[in-house]
Amino acid sequence: MMVRMPILVVLLGLLFMVFSGCENESSDDEKTAEQYVEQHGYQVISRQGEVQKYVLEKNKLTGSTENILYQQSWGVQSVEPDKYFGKEITVYPFTVKNHPLEKIYHIETTVNVMICEGQVIGGTSMPAQGNEAQMGETTDTLDQMPLAARLISSGHLFGWVTDGEFVSIANITFRSPRHGVINSVYTPPEHRKRGYASALVASLCDVLLNKENLTPILYADTANPHSNKVYQGIGFKASGLVHAIKFVEKVE
Repeated sequence: MMVRMPILVVLLGLLFMVFSGCENESSDDEKTAEQYVEQHGYQVISRQGEVQKYVLEKNKLTGSTENILYQQSWGVQSVEPDKYFGKEITVYPFTVKNHPLEKIYHIETTVNVMICEGQVIGGTSMPAQGNEAQMGETTDTLDQMPLAARLISSGHLFGWVTDGEFVSIANITFRSPRHGVINSVYTPPEHRKRGYASALVASLCDVLLNKENLTPILYADTANPHSNKVYQGIGFKASGLVHAIKFVEKVE
């Protein structure tokens, strides 16, 4: 039985990714992006600098799901992308407070501002919980309690219950106009290989597909062939690779 998480559950073995870097002086484009954010009434908590730069081509917005991130970003803009074809787009993310999403997810929001030729095109917003994750590092359970509480209070964390016990969890972390992203799939070791995670993820896919008319997507670890096999059995197909790169300060 799938239920929304009504109580605080300890999240064991949560993996997450972090970006470390040096503070650099803001560029003119970044200052323009920050002014745009502040004009909307958001309080800037942190800035990451330029994180993406690409030339927009028409083929990035159609066809293969490898281009899903471009499709998501441009699908929510108020301007047509046509006049930006062949031009360089730069993205600057900011962590902010006072954003409407904060009332829904009870967490700070990441606002990604898109700049072209010194002018703001628009941007995208999403809960900032993903910024707290470190890929490939196991953390102390108690350290994750605040994040667990925020996930539960958001109403987007689901659990599979058997005999009155939570045996698997999963989160719908983000929704765009076309897609819903599933992550944080976890089953305690003593409950694995019983199909609980498969049943839960399949149920979330049913919610996204049939109740919200959204296409489910998720990111799977290539080093975990078992989970990949499970996802493929549900109906997911591999559409591309995402590489996580962690930068650390070199100590002489």
